[in-house]
Amino acid sequence: MAYESVIYERRDGIGLLTLNRPEHLNALDSVMRREVKDILTSVNDDAAVRLLLITGAGNKAFCAGADQRESSSGGAIPVDEVRERNLNPRGSNSWLLRNINKPVISAVNGVAVGGGFAIAIGADLVIASDKARFRVGHAPLGMAMMDGLGWLLPRLIGSQRAFEMYAANRIVEADEAVRIGLALKVVPSAQLMSEAIALARAIADGPPLGMRQTKRAIALSHEQTLDDYLTFERLAYQNCYFSEDSKEARKAFLERRKPKFQGK
Repeated sequence: MAYESVIYERRDGIGLLTLNRPEHLNALDSVMRREVKDILTSVNDDAAVRLLLITGAGNKAFCAGADQRESSSGGAIPVDEVRERNLNPRGSNSWLLRNINKPVISAVNGVAVGGGFAIAIGADLVIASDKARFRVGHAPLGMAMMDGLGWLLPRLIGSQRAFEMYAANRIVEADEAVRIGLALKVVPSAQLMSEAIALARAIADGPPLGMRQTKRAIALSHEQTLDDYLTFERLAYQNCYFSEDSKEARKAFLERRKPKFQGK
């Protein structure tokens, strides 16, 4: 499928999604929203993709959030679409990212604000360039925190820091992002994509069933009691242990070679 506002390609098991409106700081307009949603909802069923890597085009922005030039009255977005988007939680990128059962990496190459911030930290792993900047950005627009950030941020950095980022409209730069838990690491801007792709390839070669169950386990660990969590963990272990991938891994270990995982 041809896209207007994003670039999507498959490379050796990696789905590479590039938000591609650099002249507008990769802001989310109605076209980009639809195209991102199309990709996020297709990843689970795409056997050729074992991992999704998301970045922004250019060297200034990952995504500056909603394109404020579009309005719900007289603008480019139909009113019904705005209402549906606002009232349907399962249409949010945060929900879609959380329900991808494959690893997701964001390579944050510049500013990440509002909805763009939510996409960045909605990934399982966040790699930031030294030009990355993170900001909620909703308070100056008279809005409550949205785009799933009120759920995501406290889990990563705690309630006080999350509220302060919103209320003071504070920018968190790359080094601080690592220190407080927003990002895994910072790399020089010129090395961002090579580092992200190297990590993506290492993960994409791993066991798909194990990755899926571990993603689910980590998500449940924030929501369940220990007893409920351990029930899930035991079932996940059983499912993985009796899989073809686990048998192949044990065989490869004895034969001193790298296993070939098939997701079965």
